[in-house]
Amino acid sequence: MASAAASFWPPVAASYDPSPVLRSYRPTSLRLSPPTQIKSSPRPRRPSVLDKRKVTINIGGRRYITRRGYLDKYPQTLLGSSEREFFYDSDAQEYTFETADPDIFRYILNFYRTDVLHFPKAACWTTYNEEMEYFGIIPELYMGDCCYEDYRHCSMRHNEEDFVRRKLLDRVGDNPHLSVRQRMWNVLQNRKGSTLGPVVNYVTGYFIAVSVISNIVETVKCGPPDGPTCGERYSWAFRCLDTVCVALFTIEFFARFFSAPDRMKFLKSFMTIIDILAIMPFYLGFLIKQDKIKRAFMTLRVCRSFRILRFSAASPGLRCLLYTLKKCIGEMLFLLLAVFMVALIFATLLYTTEKQSNTASTFSSVPEAFWFVIVTMTTLGYGDMVPRTNMGKLVAAACSVCGVILMTIPVTIIVTSFSRVYKKSQKAKKHGRQYDGKDNDDDDDDDDEGIG
Repeated sequence: MASAAASFWPPVAASYDPSPVLRSYRPTSLRLSPPTQIKSSPRPRRPSVLDKRKVTINIGGRRYITRRGYLDKYPQTLLGSSEREFFYDSDAQEYTFETADPDIFRYILNFYRTDVLHFPKAACWTTYNEEMEYFGIIPELYMGDCCYEDYRHCSMRHNEEDFVRRKLLDRVGDNPHLSVRQRMWNVLQNRKGSTLGPVVNYVTGYFIAVSVISNIVETVKCGPPDGPTCGERYSWAFRCLDTVCVALFTIEFFARFFSAPDRMKFLKSFMTIIDILAIMPFYLGFLIKQDKIKRAFMTLRVCRSFRILRFSAASPGLRCLLYTLKKCIGEMLFLLLAVFMVALIFATLLYTTEKQSNTASTFSSVPEAFWFVIVTMTTLGYGDMVPRTNMGKLVAAACSVCGVILMTIPVTIIVTSFSRVYKKSQKAKKHGRQYDGKDNDDDDDDDDEGIG
């Protein structure tokens, strides 16, 4: 029976099926929620009469003797629950944990006696936490004030080392467990640690810039103002350049589609839709023979200009701006609704005021007055329309003041959201990962506490 307790769990319970690996044991009663979700540490159960019966615990050949009542104070832990009977050796009349660390267990036993957990500075943080997890003790809940800062410092240092180790494992050439699709996806996404990632990113960015610049240059006049454009005069050169760019974009698109972890999610993304709209007109031009339909599809080539948004992947600031606009979509809709309502009121007042005067009014309808109000509220002031009466000028002045006030309302919200997004992006960059724009309550709590 003693030999069985050294390697396996003795079948004390009738329905108990012992596992051959002691370290794989995880008591079912110890499945607690994560520490960040627990607001206060569970108090120990105080029995009216302390059970003074002595209990012998064998930890790796070293025996510890304590009272059963100390263990029963924490029934949610391994030694305080009935599951400790799986480790009981009836021949030696002791509980045997052969693979546990005897040096760390004395801190565990002291915790049962004093209700305060301590952290040894010389101990390995990983080994310490593995022992605590094995015995069902959560250090963050019971750690004493004298040791909490040391434990927190070691925990943060371990997390940073873990992130560095994860970055090294993400290297395409050093990680033999990555498949061909994963390697290709890491290269195309320019993951840190990939050798070919920056090369592919720079080549793709170069051709994106060439495509956008050629789309601009071909509209410039070559020669006299009434002469043909550069696209009309050198159509063969722009056609060859467009063919090379579209060929590269097509190869890149199918490579991303092949290596994407979730292909449906990849097809639904905004940049994928822009890529398809930029590539599709080139191939439809070979299939469609009618000039009107061909010209209609060729107008979609304007989507090539939107490909410049791909540079946001290499610009953390631009990426933070896009995430901020995405998060502030509600505030932007509120701004548009408020501007529409105020503009409609002032446009009606301005049209009515100018219409009742005997002078010739430049506002022949409410929509024209609406255009003037929008231009005035946004402080542009084209000057193509102006009120001529004193009452109309007073309405236009009130419209300008209301527009300035209305435009400043969502600015604070947008700036605050951008600051929060930028802080999370910098925190993710420090930990070796890329911020994906998703909210995380834990990150907000860490920022409030000044962690990280």
